[in-house]
Amino acid sequence: RYCACFSLADNPIGKEILNRSEALAIEGIAIGDGWLVLHFWEGDALHVRGLITQLAGGSIIIVNFSIAIMLCSLTIQSLQSESTLSASYKRLQFTILRALFAQSAIPIVLVYIPCGVGISLPLF
Repeated sequence: RYCACFSLADNPIGKEILNRSEALAIEGIAIGDGWLVLHFWEGDALHVRGLITQLAGGSIIIVNFSIAIMLCSLTIQSLQSESTLSASYKRLQFTILRALFAQSAIPIVLVYIPCGVGISLPLF
């Protein structure tokens, strides 16, 4: 909602849609006129605030994924190089790590990628 408020600050059409969604959140009034995530185009001109909001959100996601990949690789390296753990305990740790990979992959494939494409598609 913050991103929508920022990107639609100087857009009267977007403000009206945002106000209607606010009515739904606060009062439970459903308004079936569609929704707007980011408003990239006004006529033939690019809406700069929408683009800045998209780039800022994308950079935050990229930084978060970079940190996650770094921590994952450090965990795998630490487990492989550890000599004080027994072989069965290492196998158990890698099994748990594999389960965590699967648990993390589902939201990435089913939420982040489709939402990222859906939000960015109107730009193109």
